[in-house]
Amino acid sequence: MRIHTDRLTYGDIMGALMSEQDAGRIARTVRFKVLSEHGSKSKERAFEVQLESVDKAEGDGRRAGNSGSYGAMSAEYDGYAATFDEWGWLLSAMYRKDIWMVCGSAANPVYEDMDHFNERTGFTYAGKDMLEMLVTGEHHGDHGDPAPWVRKGARQRGRVGAGRDDGRHASRWPSLYAYRPRTAAEYRKFAHLEDVRV
Repeated sequence: MRIHTDRLTYGDIMGALMSEQDAGRIARTVRFKVLSEHGSKSKERAFEVQLESVDKAEGDGRRAGNSGSYGAMSAEYDGYAATFDEWGWLLSAMYRKDIWMVCGSAANPVYEDMDHFNERTGFTYAGKDMLEMLVTGEHHGDHGDPAPWVRKGARQRGRVGAGRDDGRHASRWPSLYAYRPRTAAEYRKFAHLEDVRV
């Protein structure tokens, strides 16, 4: 993924991966397949960031990597792709350093800033902020989940933040979505925030 930034450095990106691994949100087997600096027309610099895992744990949702040129590769030789959730936690850590970071192309971004990232991923990787929303909502008799709908049939292993919706799409296509708000207890476990009090 190409990211455009005015603030991030190699050290920030490597530190983001290590901090999320230390927190238990990204597997220790995940490493940078590519981390290279490039020019950017919209920001100070750009980085090409690709993640891979050297191992596949049972049930972690990993799949064979994709070269981007020739499709799926042989996982035994070329490694495994990092999961959607591992990418989510890495990008979240990077957004904490630069909230205006752009992911993808500046003309057609996947995530145009931290708010857009959180909106598109249903705040799944917002950490303490998401936990606070859930706890506060539960105290007030509400679910507190900003994206309580999930696309039916969405594979959840390694993709907890994928297919979540705030109700805009679910109201148009109700047969495609199930109402499944997350609880504070579930989120604490997923985000490794068991000891965090809000």
